Amino acid sequence: MTREEFDKLYLNKAVHCDTEEKANEFLALADSLGYKWRSGKSLIEKNEWKTHEGETCYHITEEGVLFGQKIYDALCGYQIIKYHLQPKFKVGDKVRVIVNSTIYSIYGKIGVIEDVNSSSPMPYYVKIDGDNKWLWTLSEKELEKVEEQTYEEETIDDIIEEIKDYQKSINVLLNRLERKAKVGNK
Repeated sequence: MTREEFDKLYLNKAVHCDTEEKANEFLALADSLGYKWRSGKSLIEKNEWKTHEGETCYHITEEGVLFGQKIYDALCGYQIIKYHLQPKFKVGDKVRVIVNSTIYSIYGKIGVIEDVNSSSPMPYYVKIDGDNKWLWTLSEKELEKVEEQTYEEETIDDIIEEIKDYQKSINVLLNRLERKAKVGNK
C-alpha cells in the first residue's frame, strides 16, 4: 500500500482496532509509510492498545498518530473505520489445503486464490486444480502458500556433471544386480 492509498483510507479518521493483533498490524503498516506517534517515536515501539483494549482507536493526522477510546471518538464526531487484518494471500497465489475436511476430500490439494473478501471469516475463494465445478471458500488457517520452485541458471557443464553423477549411481546399482544374479544362479 502506498502512502497516498493509506491517507485516502485513514487520514483524519479514527481507526478502530478491536484486537491487539489488528493494532500491531495497523501500526506496523502506518510506521512503514513514515507515520510516527505525535511525540515523534516509532509506532512499533509501543502500541498503546492495553489502555483501552478492544475499544482502541488510532487517529491518523498530518502531525502524527494519537490513540483514544471508541466511544469518545464517536462523541467527538470522528469518522470511525473498523480495521480488518490484511489478507495473508492475494489473488493468483498458489496454495495447498492443509486442513482435512470431514465432508469433502480436498486435503493436500493445490489451488489458486481466485478472489479475496477480507471482511469474511472465510475470505479466500480457491479454485482447486482439476476441479472445474467448485470454488471453495476457505480460511487462512486452512491454507499454506505453495512456493514456485526456482532453478538457478545452469550451464551445459552443470548438466554433464549431473549426468555423470547419475551414471555413477546407475553403475553401482548394475553391479549390485549382477552380483545378485550370480548368487541366484549358483
